[in-house]
Amino acid sequence: MAYIGKEPAKAGQRTLEDTFTATANQTVFTLTADVDYETDIIVSINGVVQTNAAFALSGTGSRTLTFVSGITLNDVVRVA
Repeated sequence: MAYIGKEPAKAGQRTLEDTFTATANQTVFTLTADVDYETDIIVSINGVVQTNAAFALSGTGSRTLTFVSGITLNDVVRVA
């Protein structure tokens, strides 16, 4: 496609869909793809979308997702 000026960045083109079933009080999950910014992902627990204040990203490629508080046993964490 032709553009006037610079071609738009390919932001948001990465596919990330991880699902985890939590153990009791689990706070750390390892994602399968690199994440540039916390705002690039949607994190939900049992279908309830979490604010960015509920978690942090760290590690190589920001693949380590750490929640501020522990997740309840068998809660389903989805990251998209």
